[in-house]
Amino acid sequence: MRYLVLILLAWANMAGASSAPAYINADIPQAAIVGTGSLRWFGLHIYEASLWAGSGHYAVNRPHALELVYSRDFSADTLADEGLKQMRKQGVDEARLVQWKPLMQSVLLDVKKGDTLTVVQREDASLGFFHNGRFINTIRDGDFNRHFLDIWLGEKTTVPALRRALIGRN
Repeated sequence: MRYLVLILLAWANMAGASSAPAYINADIPQAAIVGTGSLRWFGLHIYEASLWAGSGHYAVNRPHALELVYSRDFSADTLADEGLKQMRKQGVDEARLVQWKPLMQSVLLDVKKGDTLTVVQREDASLGFFHNGRFINTIRDGDFNRHFLDIWLGEKTTVPALRRALIGRN
């Protein structure tokens, strides 16, 4: 009997842990985790990442959400600069990066250990940005949005193992 109670408690905890936050469910009905992974840099844990999609089925042109839970403190400037650097590595030209820097700065805030940054791609392909569940801004620039999410989800990502873990192709 004791084992049955422990199994039921573990199952209840797992079910609760996989429920999408309300701000994700608002844009992605029946959101479920597609995959999760970690980013490490020279052995340092940077963040845990989760990809959410309707019924747990990811498609690049369908609503989905990327959730990052940071393990370290980073300034907004550091996050923006790293994002632009990753876009540059994917072949985005410098003129476009200069144009996009203010967009990047408008949606990335300072993060502390334990903070969550979430990016929701909506049905209209706009991106909604959230910091610890609080809405920050919406970006409607399709090229920016595609390249931003490609940092993690694109075929030219610099973190292919994380991409595979997120999209469920391990």
